[in-house]
Amino acid sequence: MTAVFHQWQILEVHLDAINGSDQVGRRAVVVISNDGFNENVPYLTVLPISTTPRAPAPSEVSLPAGLFAGGDKSTVMAHHIRTISEQSVSTPIGEIRDERLRREIIDAVLSHLGREVSTLASR
Repeated sequence: MTAVFHQWQILEVHLDAINGSDQVGRRAVVVISNDGFNENVPYLTVLPISTTPRAPAPSEVSLPAGLFAGGDKSTVMAHHIRTISEQSVSTPIGEIRDERLRREIIDAVLSHLGREVSTLASR
């Protein structure tokens, strides 16, 4: 491993297609894997970020403009969970520091997986 990446960092990465309508190419992602995982294995669990303007779906979270380098208003896509190699990372471009946004992203992932989210809402 050459670098240690952290949960909630926004990275520019290259995503290869698996099949179907997967998010591919050079794009922004947010790291959701915890720092213990990130420090010990050469992989990161990430959620792609779309900059295509649209109303967010239930498994998506809107991000404000300016949150990352070159980022207009964008959308985290919790339904496109991916684990990628650190070798896919081009560069760190930002970080999600807002606790409310972090909770919304976690809730979107849990909701997408069919898990209860009300316990997180009270934190």
